[in-house]
Amino acid sequence: SAVGCGVTLAEKPYQMKPVEGKRQGKMANPPAILDPHSPELMLEEVGPDEAVLEQCGRYVLKFVDSKTRELLDFWIYNAFSDKTLEKLITHHSLLKKVKKIKRGHQFDYYSQGSMRCVGFRMAQGGRVADAYAMYEGMGASNAQSIHALLNHAEDDSILFLTAKAAHQGLCSQLKPEPLADNGFGITAATQYACDNYTSPLHSDKDAVHSLCAQYELKAEPKEYSFIFAEYRKYVVSRANSLWSFDGSQVHGTMLPSTQPLHSGNRISSGTHMTITRKNWAAAAKYEQVRHTNTLRGKYWEEMQ
Repeated sequence: SAVGCGVTLAEKPYQMKPVEGKRQGKMANPPAILDPHSPELMLEEVGPDEAVLEQCGRYVLKFVDSKTRELLDFWIYNAFSDKTLEKLITHHSLLKKVKKIKRGHQFDYYSQGSMRCVGFRMAQGGRVADAYAMYEGMGASNAQSIHALLNHAEDDSILFLTAKAAHQGLCSQLKPEPLADNGFGITAATQYACDNYTSPLHSDKDAVHSLCAQYELKAEPKEYSFIFAEYRKYVVSRANSLWSFDGSQVHGTMLPSTQPLHSGNRISSGTHMTITRKNWAAAAKYEQVRHTNTLRGKYWEEMQ
């Protein structure tokens, strides 16, 4: 299995080295770094038609099941207007003070950058009596966290409505009826704000299809491309992109070269928007508790 392996087009002397840390002792040999066109992967490169993108100002890729003709996923180049993109980047930059999260063992060797969460979650461990609640820094206890909440709601709406134009059926998953009152914005999804973030091939325990957005990108061509391993494709990412994918399927990021850019530092910023199975179960449980509490209140009112 290629799960846990890094994928890169960089020449061998400039390939990312396995990350050293406390947990790596559990594996004697780190997973390999693979070329996307190697026999193990045989990935096909996908990108926009430059002529169409230039003439129309937007280009939409769609992944369709060859047998059923069902629309599976999409990728939009130039997804947002300049004004909207600027707003998303500004909101993203304000999340720098939100606490970073730690990823699981799949990410031990070939992950870099940071990921910060915005929205609701069910903690892995957590504080005493911790439960389904907002991430730290989102508690509306001061002006900064209130702005973070409102920015999150606006970003949620922008991403959802843009994606809905490309794939309405998929977007309905992000606002399921059982979780209708658990979101802050249009959907019930949690957002994961990423900066210079890369990951090896892995799968997530998501309950729904995910949305991803690339806000900024300054890198060598094809670095930070998104890998749809199940489709045997990698899509060349660009700034101002929005796409969908099934997180429960194997996916990952094209690792950048360690060779410095001639024009400054690499920049890759964006967000990942999904509902994990754990959060879904917790949200559904708390929704039932609220519903039962309402019924109990009505019962006692009628009894008086």
